[in-house]
Amino acid sequence: GKVEETTVLVARTGVEIVPRFKAEAMETAFENFRLLSEVMKQKMKFGHHYGKFPGWQKDQLLEPGASLVMNGFGLYADPIRVDRTEDEEGHFRYNIVVYLRPLGANANVVVAAGVGNASTREIKYAYRWLPEDEVPKEVVVADLKSKQAGSRTLYRVANEDPGDLENTIEKMAMKRAEIDAVNHLPGVSELFPPPEKKG
Repeated sequence: GKVEETTVLVARTGVEIVPRFKAEAMETAFENFRLLSEVMKQKMKFGHHYGKFPGWQKDQLLEPGASLVMNGFGLYADPIRVDRTEDEEGHFRYNIVVYLRPLGANANVVVAAGVGNASTREIKYAYRWLPEDEVPKEVVVADLKSKQAGSRTLYRVANEDPGDLENTIEKMAMKRAEIDAVNHLPGVSELFPPPEKKG
């Protein structure tokens, strides 16, 4: 749990720090993996705590699962907004870093860190699905993608007010960073390995 202190030491002195393998740390990682596997089988629900993403082979941790694992480790998420960028069309991106810190420990102790970002350029935020009578008059419906929602046909229309999504985008970036940080805890990446494309 000396991530920040190590970084400061290297920055101040230029001393090269050689990592040393510790058998106890390996045993801890395997024990964490075993315990997490048991919790996953007994308590975690597929589709809620973890699930599959389209195009990925392995199960991936979801936000409720990440919260459960954090609680199990006795950690809390400390998010830091790294930056917010906006382009000339009004679309913006949030980049967030999350530190995982032990409850009740010194505020400088960091157990793991993760990064996440979200943007209004993502398909689910850049567009809205509207019925034909709500599509702006200047838009040609025949040029739009459509889908059926029960008996109605919905059309995909560009979201002209990305600013309305400010809070949503920031929170999504934070969730992604939190899940990334939890995946860096010992044993977790064995249970939920980084995504890899099918084929």
